[in-house]
Amino acid sequence: MYELIDSILLPRFDRKFAAQAVLATHWRTASDEQRERFIEAFYQALLRRYADGILEFDPNKITILPFRGDESKRRTKVRTTVDLDDGSKVAVDYDLVKRGSDWLVFNVVVEGDLQHLQRHQEFSGGAGQRDQQQQSECCDCTARERGGHRLR
Repeated sequence: MYELIDSILLPRFDRKFAAQAVLATHWRTASDEQRERFIEAFYQALLRRYADGILEFDPNKITILPFRGDESKRRTKVRTTVDLDDGSKVAVDYDLVKRGSDWLVFNVVVEGDLQHLQRHQEFSGGAGQRDQQQQSECCDCTARERGGHRLR
């Protein structure tokens, strides 16, 4: 199942940019090895978290809202609504970054889902509240994944 999702998602998702956004200032102090491990662990955690939703994807239930951005900018947002089985709608916004002639997703914000904010706060340490040991642990996602820590 993950192989199928990976083949669909990976070419459309900017793993490095997403990981860099989550780590914020800690990205600069992480070694290349720590960055690569974090990118992989973060992406795998996202795959596990959203696999069912991706498999249940129905393009007939999605409405793409009119674009209000500037295509000449490096980043933009695509806003959509998704029709749920109970008849309600939920807003789903996709943050994209331009890479060559392609646009790649680096963040998905689901209405009422503070996952993106929580991930950013968890790994950026809030407003500098983490000590040096915690910052070091922040970049060591491989160890955290082995210990059962889930990126949320």
